[in-house]
Amino acid sequence: FARGSWSFGGRFYGGWWQSVSRELRQDIRINDERTIEVDYSGTHVTYLYALKGINYFQEIGDDPYELVIPEIDDPKKSRWLVKHLFLMMLNAKSKHQDAKSEHKAFNALQEEANKNKSKAPQVSFDYNFLGEVLQRIKLKHPLISDAFCSDEGVRLQYLDGQITERVLQYFMDMGVAALSIHDSYVVPERLS
Repeated sequence: FARGSWSFGGRFYGGWWQSVSRELRQDIRINDERTIEVDYSGTHVTYLYALKGINYFQEIGDDPYELVIPEIDDPKKSRWLVKHLFLMMLNAKSKHQDAKSEHKAFNALQEEANKNKSKAPQVSFDYNFLGEVLQRIKLKHPLISDAFCSDEGVRLQYLDGQITERVLQYFMDMGVAALSIHDSYVVPERLS
């Protein structure tokens, strides 16, 4: 939890399986059973639409992070950029959506790109370029762009935690262990 509130944050953290790569997680066994990781894509985007009464995948249907960025040839690297910029903008906080808040998110994205050079696109992450990408994201998601620089991410993490608690309880009620990784779950393969 965060900021002295039981309604901010609340994700399940700490399991060793959360810090290993997806490639290694596929080797996890639960009670000697093979497992599979069930991943839910774009959860924070879809939560924002759901809070406005819209079922994203039924009414819109595409990958929420898929966006053509002419400066980037690799669709996976474009998606990486859009996803990370989107999430950083949700976690930025300001009383008003202003350039200062955007620049803090841009700086955080630049740090993330430096840490993940193999996944991040090899482009100049200057403020002008990132501002253009942000405008494309806003054009793709005009109904939820008001969440940018609103500190909404910490509220959405609370929803993650609530959903994860229910998922884990569901499996415990069946007498089965499941492992949470925020928006994905490692479960016995036979139950997927």
